[in-house]
Amino acid sequence: MAIRSLDEAAVLDALASPKRLAILRTLAQQPMNYTELMKSVGMTKQKDAGKFSYHLKKLLSTDLVRVNEKTKLYELSKRGHAALALISDMRKNLEALDMLIVRRTELTVEPFDKNKIVNVLINEAGVPPRLANRVASLAEEKLLDLNVEYLSAPLIREIVNSILIDMGLERYRHKLIRVGMPLYDVSRLLNDSVKRHDPYGLIVSTSQAVIREFILFDVLPRNVSDAHITGNIHLDNIGSWPYGEYAKSYSYHDEVINSIVDESLYIDAETGIEIELRNRRELEKLGRTIQQLDRIDMLKKKLVSLIVEYDPALIRHIHKKTANAKVSIVAYADSDLNNDEHVVDELVQNIGQRIALSLAGVKFFASGYSINDGRSISGVAAINLPRLAISSEGDENKLWSSLRNCFENIAQAFIKKYEMLRELRSRDAGGYFVVSGCGVGEALRILDNNKSEKPNMEVLKEIIKRMEKEAKRAGRDKVSIVIGSVCSHDAARRMYRIDSSEFGHKRLSEFMLGRYEHYTTSVYELFKEMSQREMLDALADVLQFFAGGFMVSMSGRREAWARLIPALFQCVEERKGKVMIQPS
Repeated sequence: MAIRSLDEAAVLDALASPKRLAILRTLAQQPMNYTELMKSVGMTKQKDAGKFSYHLKKLLSTDLVRVNEKTKLYELSKRGHAALALISDMRKNLEALDMLIVRRTELTVEPFDKNKIVNVLINEAGVPPRLANRVASLAEEKLLDLNVEYLSAPLIREIVNSILIDMGLERYRHKLIRVGMPLYDVSRLLNDSVKRHDPYGLIVSTSQAVIREFILFDVLPRNVSDAHITGNIHLDNIGSWPYGEYAKSYSYHDEVINSIVDESLYIDAETGIEIELRNRRELEKLGRTIQQLDRIDMLKKKLVSLIVEYDPALIRHIHKKTANAKVSIVAYADSDLNNDEHVVDELVQNIGQRIALSLAGVKFFASGYSINDGRSISGVAAINLPRLAISSEGDENKLWSSLRNCFENIAQAFIKKYEMLRELRSRDAGGYFVVSGCGVGEALRILDNNKSEKPNMEVLKEIIKRMEKEAKRAGRDKVSIVIGSVCSHDAARRMYRIDSSEFGHKRLSEFMLGRYEHYTTSVYELFKEMSQREMLDALADVLQFFAGGFMVSMSGRREAWARLIPALFQCVEERKGKVMIQPS
């Protein structure tokens, strides 16, 4: 059959009808007979026979539609297919003039497409397809009403999340939370880093902010995240959880220095170096090594401690060689030294000026936690004891139930951390976890209604015993939890700030041991105002429960230290405890 010459006016006239366009689009799907085609475009023989015949002839005359000689069915011609394609392109080009444009975080610009919202809702949040289409349509309407030149991916996500909240679909919105930092925070961190000439700090701060949100909103169970966010518990260093251990100690030798430098990124708080030196040459070498480590930016942000067996001459030499370095010295002394008064006098003279002393041969980190088997602390957490005391409203059963719940939440968090360490670093975490009570003194005052100037030691003992019991119960395979006597200042500040906002600064001020804007961080704070005898009796009652170590902060006159140190040695020996004395 000969192809008719193209009459543009006739073709455009044939296309200038919604019904004829409907016929073309219907035949583009499949060929049909006369009756089927009429019915498919919503026309009937009784009412529309003449109109349908008129429209069909128009399309046949311009060769947009033809009759298949074999099947006798009406079908779209090549010219008809081409016409529909041109109409589609024209529509896209015209719509683009008023189309929403999206600037994506991948640094691309593209037209808004509602179907992308549908796909995200289905794939990321598990929203059923029909509901996803409904939410996407509502989002499109809201975005069109904004009348902005450019949309952004975060803005679209905010709109979608607000719709999900309005529709009572919180379970889907939670899965679509976007982790990141506000522009203001990034700008502030950048300015601070410029002032300090600290590019490493900027990298760590920004990356950890994103990881912290990811851990809280996607990794940890909802109840655990809520416990941290509301201030019942504090999980230290969440921003480095997938890869970071709280503290780690190394045996000093040539090869280990490279390991310390290589792994410094993965240590959150403290790097300990256990030293066994035999001659002056090794001491000189150690001095050079410490100076080298002190120049490394990554180590400047964390504690570096030298852990050495007590020897007055050795300690003095190490102290001299590391005078300009930011390192602490922790000397561990065996109990037999206690029998020599001359040695005790030397101990008193040597404590202080960056030098701490641990008793009965137990090795400690300078941060106040003992070094157990495995040489690393995988993670640290704190429990907000003042909050638990206030919330219990004098009900002991409620207090102990809340304490158990805190340990259960912490244990779930530690299990997740252990699994992440093992997966990301391709090895066992190999360490243990420490939980401490934050604001022990304030909690005792709250429980006692601030009636007594001296803390109730029976209540303290019961709290510590319960904590140790819950730590053992909550521990799991590969996750060993021990009790420590100190918590981080970050935990103490954050928990106080949250509680002050909820309960009121005035109410909390009645129970505070100090005038600082944070809870007390150490159990030993309770013992400071006691006589030596009272302090030793109190310590003897609770020492056995602190498998993570007990830190005594020494202050005052050295004569008092000379009397106290032998007594502490004896207490540690009798109670099989772990104590470190640190100058305050």
